[in-house]
Amino acid sequence: RPLSAGPREAPSGPVAVVVPVFGAPGPTRRCLLSALPDVRATGSRLIVIDDASPDAETPALPRDIAAVWPDVMRVTTHA
Repeated sequence: RPLSAGPREAPSGPVAVVVPVFGAPGPTRRCLLSALPDVRATGSRLIVIDDASPDAETPALPRDIAAVWPDVMRVTTHA
C-alpha cells in the first residue's frame, strides 16, 4: 500500500516516540526538548537509543534529561 502524505488520525492513546541518536549533541538536545511537552501531555513514552556516539556530550543528554523527567524518558544505550 503506498504511503499517503494526507492527514492522519491521531492515536487513541499513548504512543512510544523512538529517537535514535548518534553524535550531533546540539540537534539532539533540541529534538528531545521539543518533543517532551507533547510526550508528557499525552502520557506517551520517549525512548532514546544512543548508538554508541563517539563524543561524550551526546550520550549524556538523555541521561541528563531523564534525571529531570524520569517518568517520561527511557534511555537505552547500545554499547
